[in-house]
Amino acid sequence: MPNKNISGRIQSTLNKRREVIRIFIIAAVLAVGVNLTTSGILNLLPNNDNYQLWIGIIVITLSILYLGYLLMSERKSEISYTSAVIISNENKRPIGIPRYDFSEELSKVFNASFAENESLKDKWNNERLVEYNTENSKNKEDIDKRGEDTEYISIVRTDESFIEVGKSEDILIEATEFVILDYLSKHLDSYFNDVEEVDKEVTKIEREDIPKILIENRILSTLSKPLDERDAFVGSSILEGVPEGQEIVSVYGSNGTLYEKFELVLPRGTEIERPGPGKLRMENSRIVMSMAIKFDGMTKNLPRGFEDLYMNLDSEDVKPYKLDVEISVLIKRRALLQRSGWKYHEWVDSFSNKIENKMSFSEFVDRINWPIVMCHLRSFKGMMEGSPNRPNEDV
Repeated sequence: MPNKNISGRIQSTLNKRREVIRIFIIAAVLAVGVNLTTSGILNLLPNNDNYQLWIGIIVITLSILYLGYLLMSERKSEISYTSAVIISNENKRPIGIPRYDFSEELSKVFNASFAENESLKDKWNNERLVEYNTENSKNKEDIDKRGEDTEYISIVRTDESFIEVGKSEDILIEATEFVILDYLSKHLDSYFNDVEEVDKEVTKIEREDIPKILIENRILSTLSKPLDERDAFVGSSILEGVPEGQEIVSVYGSNGTLYEKFELVLPRGTEIERPGPGKLRMENSRIVMSMAIKFDGMTKNLPRGFEDLYMNLDSEDVKPYKLDVEISVLIKRRALLQRSGWKYHEWVDSFSNKIENKMSFSEFVDRINWPIVMCHLRSFKGMMEGSPNRPNEDV
């Protein structure tokens, strides 16, 4: 059964391997000692048969199999993080949540993509992200006809069969892929800068090395395209005066345009592919790392007062959705026999931590200590409005 925690998985598996080896050595030494003692005793007994030998072989075999199981059970890990995507009802674009890194980056990516790709913008604006198969829903006009003065807010549990992901879902998936790949690119660059003698053991995967992914992900293709091939930057001063030996890796335009150089520094022999929409897979001789982005159109429950107090928005003006990111890591069997070179693969552990820190909405809420923040914001809002939060005495 896969382990449900990736954090420190490579290091944890290597530690488990060392423990198993120690146990095996100790067991082997004890077995020799017990065997010598038993042989001496049996030689003193008459009618000595061979059944003791077979019992010993069976016990040793079962012990070895159990130790192998302990090690193999640590090879695979899986974990899932749930993100929040807040869509504006006015312009249908994702809204950045302050200090929630994934939300802010996703908003930037949408704005940058639509600034240069009109066809992508038109598709997003003209097609629904989610379709609801509800024929008997009541609207506000039906309620008004009843002549009731009281307004009601209802909380409804919706069966997944009533929800269908719309045709513009692929744009949200591609944008999320771009954000994750950008996280990965920067994380790998930072990680291997701290590793000694790295040049001989790693290779750079650049834009031209992933033509299939570029074709399938329009946002990655647009925002990683060289600056001199993009109309938004041609003729601008950004292309002038770059000193020799230096290279532009990121550009942020005041009009929302964005450039990110695509480059992944990975152990030699690592291949990266996109098995399907929202899926990324990296494999080399030691590990297989897979990531899957899942969007099912289900809404995300935000903390009480979050839209109003933290985002300064009316809850009626936005639609929050949940988006899941699943990461799995598999350490290959043969890799467990190799003792050195693991420092070139331990980036997997810290990258999982980075994804949780930047994408998990629950981790973000905990980090800002929302219950305390909410109390402060409510008090401040009451002071600004000059209306303290008191019980309604007329009720």
